[in-house]
Amino acid sequence: YLSWYTEQKFLSLVAHLPREGDYSTIKQRLITLCEKEQAHRKLNKYNSPRVVEDVTRLSNKMRLLRRLIEHPIV
Repeated sequence: YLSWYTEQKFLSLVAHLPREGDYSTIKQRLITLCEKEQAHRKLNKYNSPRVVEDVTRLSNKMRLLRRLIEHPIV
């Protein structure tokens, strides 16, 4: 979950950065980090192929994991 969440936050930052100026270097670094996170998850098979192919399924899985972190089952 943390890897996916981090990637989503970085992508959100990239989307909201100004398009001109010195931000292109920062954007490229953030995108590179996102690509590395994605490659790490793929290499370690964090998600099944079925989850990876369906954006809704992936989003639902991440929401469930977030809820389990917030409200652990004992």
